[in-house]
This record gives sequence, structure tokens and C-alpha cells, in this order.
Amino acid sequence: MSESEKKPAGSSLFLPLIIMTFAWMYLGTVLWPQKPPIADEAPAATPPGAGSGGKPFEFPKAGENLPIIGSDSADSPYFIEAKFDPRGAVLRRLVLNRFGGAEGTGRATGKPLELIPENPVANAPEYSPGAFGITHFAGESARQPIDDLTRRDWSFSVSREKLDSGKEEARVVFQTEVRGVRLTKTFRLVEGEYHLGLDITMERSDPSAKSFRYQLAGPRGLPLEGDWFTQSFRNAVFGTQDARGSFDRQVLDMRSSLMVSLGAPATIQKGTTSSNLLRYAGIQTQYFASAIALRDPQSVAFRHCQATVETAQLRGRLESCDPSTGTLLIRPEGRPPVTFRMTPGLTSRLGTPPERGTDLAITYVWSPESAEDSFEWVAIDAVPGETTHPLFVTDATVRMGTDEITLSASPVTHSYVLYNGPAKPSLLSQLSGDSAVDPKVISGYSSDLRLDTIVDYPSAFGAWFLCGGFSKVVILCTNFLHGVLGAIHFVVPSYGLDIILLTVLVRLLLFPFTRGQAISSMRMQALAPELKELQAKYGNDRQKMAQAQMELYRKNGINPLSGCLPMLLQMPVMMGLYFALQESVFFRLAPVELTWIRNLAAPDMLLEWGDRIPWISRPSDYGGFIYLGPFLNLLPLFAMSLMVVQQKLFMPPPTSDEMKQQQDMMMVMSVVMSVMFYRVPSGLCLYFIVSSLWGLAERQFLPKAQAISAPAAKPAASKPTGAEKKNKGRESLLERFQRFVREAGEKPRN
Repeated sequence: MSESEKKPAGSSLFLPLIIMTFAWMYLGTVLWPQKPPIADEAPAATPPGAGSGGKPFEFPKAGENLPIIGSDSADSPYFIEAKFDPRGAVLRRLVLNRFGGAEGTGRATGKPLELIPENPVANAPEYSPGAFGITHFAGESARQPIDDLTRRDWSFSVSREKLDSGKEEARVVFQTEVRGVRLTKTFRLVEGEYHLGLDITMERSDPSAKSFRYQLAGPRGLPLEGDWFTQSFRNAVFGTQDARGSFDRQVLDMRSSLMVSLGAPATIQKGTTSSNLLRYAGIQTQYFASAIALRDPQSVAFRHCQATVETAQLRGRLESCDPSTGTLLIRPEGRPPVTFRMTPGLTSRLGTPPERGTDLAITYVWSPESAEDSFEWVAIDAVPGETTHPLFVTDATVRMGTDEITLSASPVTHSYVLYNGPAKPSLLSQLSGDSAVDPKVISGYSSDLRLDTIVDYPSAFGAWFLCGGFSKVVILCTNFLHGVLGAIHFVVPSYGLDIILLTVLVRLLLFPFTRGQAISSMRMQALAPELKELQAKYGNDRQKMAQAQMELYRKNGINPLSGCLPMLLQMPVMMGLYFALQESVFFRLAPVELTWIRNLAAPDMLLEWGDRIPWISRPSDYGGFIYLGPFLNLLPLFAMSLMVVQQKLFMPPPTSDEMKQQQDMMMVMSVVMSVMFYRVPSGLCLYFIVSSLWGLAERQFLPKAQAISAPAAKPAASKPTGAEKKNKGRESLLERFQRFVREAGEKPRN
């Protein structure tokens, strides 16, 4: 079969396939997480400094009389509740009372969101490290900080006062002395704000103290919502600014940058250099972020800023478990056994030690009592290996180490902003009523602190694709759709209906183009016999065949590329809606009334089939090509079925074996896409379903292919008679719409 016979299908399908391929390449980095790399270096059988046991490892107990500022009530003028611990002067727990919490499955808990939980590992209540603690260095050349500041009791006081703005400010002030320096940590919380102010003041209490150097740690344990479908796993994010004022953002994605390399330091990667000024550093999940930011980047000089693994997981076979000495040995596949110290809580939860050879996944931390060149691995939880995945457990934080600070008679104060809220701060502008946030506060987060770049920053792939502008276009479309959906929701207070109305609006705007696409497709079907005649006439003369084919299309008012324009126009909407659902704290946990859908930003989760199906739903198989998760999701299957039906109806009949193979390949791709899109948000599936139903209904109003098969010459139009005008006036709305489509089809767009 010659190339000319493939022309009708190739000309209309090739460009859409290319567009879909590149769009999928761009989305692939977020739609299909890869399994974390495993360290090539085999760990030592016993970590440096690990003893032979003797007794289980015990964490320092939390302090008593814990001060709390703010409130966890949704009626409070405070948007945050912060619970502190005098032992270490750390933030023990932080609640966002205007947002609901979510389980690991993605379903609502019915409680306020604990953005920084008191116990980062649910099954290890004894592990409660706290957030925003500081450690100090013994001298200028010290590489490892001393953590005694996090294990001592600080004196504290709590106060409240009215500001000039009329809002109340609550304060917690901690104080202690170390190495002849009086340290003061002041946490401040103002009504109606999503950040804590933190001032660290250093003052000499001993005249011999000349300098001081400290390290400030970030948040711990930000919760994962829907770990089986989420696109973000406690990623570390840094914003830096060079000497010329140019801004740069770096994200350390846990899916690809996870380093659980036993026998190596817990550092993931350094985030800044001496030539860069730090603007912020923090941890980001899919919807929320907790970050340490600086209003004046030149106010603090940092020697390093890095992300560190705080909890990690190792899977292997149990070699031995001795509760009396508090030791546990695990043999990872293909590696020597690894020694862990156990906590009393883990020993109690295990009860009778498991049998040798049991498949276990150990969640562990690095001992906080380790010396500079010595460390221990402390096991805090143990579960069957198939029931978990390292990405679901691994926690990270950021650590910012200052340069040596020269002390004088006057105190030195470093001021930070501890932001805790949506990863896209601009979304706070859509809150209203008692939850409304001052626009100046939002502008301060986005513009002054540059926290808007946590999610809105061109990716490296986007900088290359389509001459460097594609990711910027996606960001613009996403932000535009955030505004459109927010405006629609102001009128229609149902996010499910908002998506339906958005789909109808998009299809109405695209109607002139989709109509021309459908009519051109029908005309191409009708011209199949004539194309065969041209093939028989010109044989293998491709040039003449192409000229005759284009002339035939021109005479019949067919544009072979007309099908590409609607897809091109819809692509920004589809991608913008996808990312809007990935970011929006409002579609998150938003149900669709009278349906089983409880979270528009998650898969619809019609039925739960469990997490024990090999390759399909076991947590340990997460990241595999056919991993679907523990739920049956109906909407993606329905959406892809409608797309297959559309392809069957709209594609011209094959005129050659090659064309038939192309169309069969399109059907196979639809099945593959249904697997790949199985875990996309139900809100996006709703858009595809409504759009497909609209397309099917639109096709029914078009004239049949036989009625438009030939561009027969029409007589000059005559003026309608009075009776015709009278009958026209009696037409129903549906009849008028059908007549409009029929008349438009007789004069299709070229």
C-alpha cells in the first residue's frame, strides 16, 4: 500500500499523537513516581560507635507544663495552634484550624490538620523530636553540632498583648545559657496570620565569650495525604538569591533523591554556597509547606544549608532479636546484617520476638547522642515488609548552620519567619468570612518572602521543552484556573458543579472549532471512495497524489489539520486543571454531593479491595507499572471508555492496512492511558467525562455524513415568505439549535 493512502489518517492523527506524547513526557515526572534508588555501598554489619547493647535505647522524655498559644478551634481569630516544649525550646505540635486533616488513604479524619504532629511516626509515640530546635558548635572548626540545647530544660514565659492594628499577639519566650552566652528564643503568633515569628538573641553572660555559632533545624513529620496516590513526599525546598539579585529555587524530590545509604551521613544534599543568600528553606508536601524564611537575606550569614533524613526505613530478613540487650539484626537482600538498637516501646510492641527469617521493614533514626565520628541506628518501629514503602515513612528536615557570630556588648538578634500553610500561599486569598487573610499578609508571603516560588517555578524540563516557555505557560494557566474556579465557586458553592460548569464553558468556547473538526472528519469518511480512485490513478507518484488529495480536500471544504486545533486549545485547560487539583487546598477533601466521591483532589475510591494484592495494591509494590492502589476507581475507567467511544465514532474508516494498524494502536494507547491515569484526581476525571459526553451529544446534532458528502452548488438564497417566517418563529429552542448546526455544517470553515 502506498504512502498516499495513509495520508488521511496520518495528517489528522500525527500531530495530536506528538502533542500527547510530549505532554505525557512532561507530566510523567509527577504522574508516575519512580522507586527510590538503593545505595550501592553495602553497610557495615555494625555502625561506628554502636555498642553491643546492654539495655534498650531511650529517648529523652518530653517536658511538662507545655505552653500553648493560638487555638485549634475553627471559630478562633487565630489560624494556628502552636504547642511548645521547654525541654529543648522546640515546637512540639502545630495545628491549622481552618483546614481538615486527612488519613493516609486520602479520606478526611474529621479533625483539624496537624501540619507538624507531636509524634511524627504514628506507631512510635516515644519518638517526639520537636521542630525548630537549635544546636551549637564547640568552635570555629567544629563540623558536628552539640545537641545538649535540645535535651535541657529552658526557662520560659508566656504573654499576650494588643497591637496597634487591634489584633492580639501571643508570645512564648525561652531562655538558657551555654558557653558564656545567654540564648533567648522568642516565638510570636498574631491573629489572622499563617506564620510564627522567631527571634534568636545572643548576649554575652561571660565577658570571655567572643563568638557563637548555631544550627537551626526545620519542621518534622509533615503528614502525607493519600500516600498511595500523592505526588509529593516531604520534599525539601530551598530559595536562594545571588549577589545580583537573581532568584533560584531548588527542590529535592524524595522520589528521586531519597538517600537511605546506611554507613553514610544522613545529609541529602547541600542547598546553598557562600555566593548565595538564603531566602527560605523548608519541607513541602502536596498541599502544604512549613518553611523558615528571612525578610532580609543579608541579616544572617549561613555556612551551610542542607536537607537531612530524619527517619528512614530498611527492609530485610530478621537475623536475631534480643529484648534484654535491646538489639535487633536485619539482613537486607544481598548484604551483611545490620545492627539496630531498639527502644523500650518497640520491644513492648513486638512482644514475643518474631521468628528468624521474618520479612520486616525497620523504621529507624540516627541516635541524637552520637559523637562527631560515631553514630547508632535506633529502631523505632517494625512492620511486615509488604505492608509499607520507604517513601511513606522517610522523613526529612532542613538544617541551617550559621557562620561564626562575633559577640560584643550589645545583643545580636536573628529574625526568622516560620511559615506554615498552603504550599501555594496565594490560595489564601480565596478564604472569606472569619477565615479571610489580610491581602498585605498574603503579599508578604508571596512577594517579600518569595514563598510563591515553592510551587510556581519553571522546571528544568519545562525550560527546555518548547523553547523554554512551556512550564511558564502551565503556571499561568494553572493560576488562571485557580481564579476562574474560585469565581465560579463564589456563585455555585459546590466544587463538583464548579468543574462541570468550567467544562461546559470551555466546550462552548471551543464549539466553532470542534464543530469544524467533526464535520471535516465526516467529510473525510465520505471521501474514502474518491481517495481510492486517486490512488489507482496516480499509483506511486506521491507528489501528484498529494496535490490531487489536497485539491479534493479544498473543494470539499476540509482542513486535514482541523482536529489539532481543539486539542491544542484544550491542552492548557487540562494541564492547568490537573495542576490546580494537585495544589488546591480547597478541592482537597471536597466531596461531590449525592455521590460516593469524598475528595475531588483524590481518586474516587468506589470500593476498597485491600492492600494485599501482589503487584497491584501492596504498599511495597508502589512505583511499579501496574500498581493501582487499594481501591477500585470507577471514574478513570469510565472516562477512558468514553474516549474510546469517541475515537470509534470520530475517526474515519481505515482505507488501508496501515491505517487500521494506526487506529488499533490508538485503542491500545487508550488502554495504557487508562492504567496510567488510574490514580489521577477524580475532579480531572470529571472534566474528561463531561467533556466527552458533550462531544458525543454535539455529534448527534450534526447532519449525517451523506448530507454533507458533496459540496453541491446551491441556488441563490431567496427571501423567506411570510409563512416561513411565521413557522421559524414557532421553532423550539432545540430545533433552532439543530437548524443552526445544520446550516453551519453546509458552510464549514476552511
